[in-house]
This record gives sequence, structure tokens and C-alpha cells, in this order.
Amino acid sequence: MKIKVRISSNSKRLFLGLMLLQLLIVNNSWAGFKFLDPQIPNGETITYRSQSQGKTMTLEEKTILISEGQKKLYEIASLSPDLDKYIRIDRKEMTVSSVHTIRKYDSATLDSKLIIRDAAPNTLDDAIRIPHFVALTHLLRGFPFESKNKIGISYYGESAEKKINLCIRNKKRENIKINGIEMECYKLEFGIDGFLATILPELELWYTVKPPHYMVKYKGLEGPPGTPERLIELIDYKVP
Repeated sequence: MKIKVRISSNSKRLFLGLMLLQLLIVNNSWAGFKFLDPQIPNGETITYRSQSQGKTMTLEEKTILISEGQKKLYEIASLSPDLDKYIRIDRKEMTVSSVHTIRKYDSATLDSKLIIRDAAPNTLDDAIRIPHFVALTHLLRGFPFESKNKIGISYYGESAEKKINLCIRNKKRENIKINGIEMECYKLEFGIDGFLATILPELELWYTVKPPHYMVKYKGLEGPPGTPERLIELIDYKVP
């Protein structure tokens, strides 16, 4: 004797809904931390004053929106007397696709380009890899300021057994004065995680609370340990 079981349309919808929910939970477990798109306007131009080793210079950054195949990218040109950098960032994933730097010394000019291919998706909720230090300040415009207190930072090629762990700490909201104008900012600190953080210098960064969260101040080393300290402050911000 055959027994027929009839499933109502409501039961079918409930079953399908549960299956979809399960798939979403599984997929979310694979998804790790990523920066958010800060929605930078096309043609945004920011001018900074940069001071290091008794030398003052002007730094200008311009961001335009471009397409590369199916991808929508930010193309950032940052120009100064001693360093030009051109960075492309995928807007959807907020990952760096290329870094082009031109360092100008008295004895030589060093021109290098880094192209990132076949990068595996990030699966960690509390850490992320980046390809180059010079891209960090731009990626941090997409930091989830209201939901994250700390994330680990590492670079492609580093071994899992490295002894020094770097992190970004989301410290607080703070009102600071830049050129006599008070601005409400998120303060971030970049440095070594753990006990050594109490004795080694931090890199401090301030970003506007108001979107698109552009950097207004940078204080600390200009690169890896051993490089000179640098102070960068906003002079002007313009959008078309």
C-alpha cells in the first residue's frame, strides 16, 4: 500500500526559508573581515601639509572612479616632492589591486609597481592582510568605526609564525583643531599588539566622523621601524 504525503504550500515555503537561512549562515561563516566602501566622491582632492626631519612639504591626493572590466575601482594619485604613489582599490571588496610608487632621492629615483593577483578571500573576522604599507591610510577610510574596536594587520608573504603582531585599534571619538577649525574625528592607532605596544611608538591617525571619512591628521613613523617620524595635517578638502 502506498501512502501519499501532501505538503501544504505554507510548509513548502517554511522549508525553503529554513534551507536559505542555513545557506546564509554557512556562507557568513566563510566570510571574514573587510573594509567598507567609504563612498569617495569622484574627483575628490585633498591637500595636506607634511613635516619630517625639519622639512615641510605639500602633499596632494586626488581620487577618481574608474572601471576595469566588470570592476569599479578607486584610483588614488598622491603626489609630493619626495614620493608619488598611485593606488587602485576595488570598491566592492575594498581590496588593493595595484600599488605604484615613485621615490625621489638626490642620488636616484626608484620606480616600482606591485600588482596583486589571485588573492585568496579573507576568512578571519579579526584580521586582514594588505599588500603595502602606503595603502593603509586609504583602506582605513573604510574601517567599520562603529562596530569594530581592533583588527590585526599583516602583509602578504609573512609567515604565520611571525613574532610581531600588528593591529589597528579604534580608540575613541575626539574633537581636534586643524587650521583653527574644530573637527569631530575617529582616532585610530596602528602598532604592535600585546605587551610591546606599551613601550614602542604608535602611529596615530584621525578620520572625520562624517562620511566619506577622510584623514585629517597622521602622526608617527612614516614607514617600518627605523624610518623618520612624520606629521601630516589637512590643509584643504574639495569635491567637484
